[in-house]
Amino acid sequence: MRQPISNPTYGYTMLEMIAVLVLIGILASTALVKISASSQVDAQEHADALKRGIARLQAIAMKTGLPLRLNVGIEITDVCNNTATSSYTTNTTTLPALGQSCKRFVRPAWWVSCPKVIANTLCLNTTTPIKDPVTNADFKFPTEAYNFGVYERVAISAVDASSTSASTIDFDSIGRPWSGTSLIASNPARTFTVSAASKRATVILRPITGFAEVSY
Repeated sequence: MRQPISNPTYGYTMLEMIAVLVLIGILASTALVKISASSQVDAQEHADALKRGIARLQAIAMKTGLPLRLNVGIEITDVCNNTATSSYTTNTTTLPALGQSCKRFVRPAWWVSCPKVIANTLCLNTTTPIKDPVTNADFKFPTEAYNFGVYERVAISAVDASSTSASTIDFDSIGRPWSGTSLIASNPARTFTVSAASKRATVILRPITGFAEVSY
């Protein structure tokens, strides 16, 4: 009796498997290059934004005759009963208590405030960002980037000339780096490091003039 002939089963040949693996490797390396390049752009863009922010701070100081403060820290947004409130702190290790049934969102930021309260001016308190006289918006800049469908935190830190962490720096009424009693003479007055993934950019604030330089 004739035996039925079974259908042969087919699989991938070794050559086909190697070709697929090579293609996957090429796609993966291309994606990594794009992500790396994007992170470098993010670091550069945020460093440029900080430089422009310093120039804007100095312009406001000169126009209003007010001393101002540049802060580096975090923006805290608490959402309670569908109402959002934001606060700012340079203390990134100890956060205020979170209310019951509230949600909290924390992101790195820099902002401009006042070193002291001066009635009937922009300096109504020392804890929140001032209002930009032109836009009437809070003078703040949360450091985030949106890459490939994911929010990426762009960290920012600051040190003084002795490499000691320094999250605030004051400017006098004509926009010069100020210690509170005298002009800051140490060079650089501050060094700000902006980091996105493994990429970095640096903003260097010079003494006396308060000129900001960006290094990639």
